[in-house]
Amino acid sequence: MNQKENTKREAIDEIRGTMLYIISQRNKGKDYIDVSDLLDTKLEKNILDNFNGVLSKEEYERLIFKIFQNEDIQFDKFNLKEINNLLEDLILKQQIRERNKIIDEIKYKFNVPSERINILKKYTLWKYRNVAINHLNKIIFNSLSKGITDEDELVKIIKKEGFRIRTEEIRNLVNENKNKKLRKEEPEVEPKETKMAKSVETDIEKDDIKQKQVKSVTDRLMKMKIRFIEKYCRPPKFDLIKNVVKDNKMHFLHRAVYGGREIHFLSISSGGEVENVIIEFRKMIMGQKRSDTIDINEMKNMWEKPDGSSIFAKRLKSLNSVLEFSSFQEVIWFLYNSMTEQNHIPKKSAKFIKDNFKNYVEEIEKTLTEQTVQKSLQLN
Repeated sequence: MNQKENTKREAIDEIRGTMLYIISQRNKGKDYIDVSDLLDTKLEKNILDNFNGVLSKEEYERLIFKIFQNEDIQFDKFNLKEINNLLEDLILKQQIRERNKIIDEIKYKFNVPSERINILKKYTLWKYRNVAINHLNKIIFNSLSKGITDEDELVKIIKKEGFRIRTEEIRNLVNENKNKKLRKEEPEVEPKETKMAKSVETDIEKDDIKQKQVKSVTDRLMKMKIRFIEKYCRPPKFDLIKNVVKDNKMHFLHRAVYGGREIHFLSISSGGEVENVIIEFRKMIMGQKRSDTIDINEMKNMWEKPDGSSIFAKRLKSLNSVLEFSSFQEVIWFLYNSMTEQNHIPKKSAKFIKDNFKNYVEEIEKTLTEQTVQKSLQLN
């Protein structure tokens, strides 16, 4: 495998990890995955640009659709399984082969809004091809079982099915099925001892492969994290803009501006000890100012409630309406790796936010990482 192919493999693995993060962050908050989230034009372009064109738009979309097959994905007000069931019914039971007609049937059945039709069309064409290939493989294998082995005759049988598939690809399917049938007809006979030894060896190999996969996924996530931190978490300088006394307590307000965002960091102290920190995020979006505020003491109390980690995580997700990162994982990375002493935040305030907020954020990150590793193993 040459360097370009290696790079493409790395890109696919990293994109899969990113998509699984998006899915896991939605699942943890009991929300649903919207197809448009994963095929958003801006997000799609940013991801492909990030890999310098080693992966095409079509390859990226095929990867996303493959992930869809392994998840319970929601599309608007209906589930993708519903689309799959209808599509299979139209192709296999009603014998409809015209792709545009199938797309129209699905659009009508689910009343798909105009802004989603393009995404639906992409998915339908991809799924149409998968259903067609599976159907044709069965026909070829059955024909071979009946003694029909002439390649040209098998190609004619397949073409009668009416799918829009190139002759060259049909011939490839025929040859694949011939090889599969040949392997089934020539089973290897091994001594019992050899089988037992191989069984033990296979178990060891499987465990070794699993450990390597876990390490591979973890390493990729770490690379993604480092790249994100270098890009978005370079210490912005917080300047002290207000210092007042309210209710016999000192209020220190620091402000930082970077990346189109404003962060206001309010420390409240009494007797020289920090009692609370309140952080406000602001950003101008489409000419309108958006803001969101988190109170560290409130967040700590939230964590300590029953099912507190889920409530805590859901609250953090809402910050992305202002932060506008690609996934919840990036929100977590940002919150944990910014707002430190390096940002000119007072030492006691930085320690307070670490002890009463960042430690919980770190727990959320660990959970996301575990979920991502497990789902990545399921896909391999």
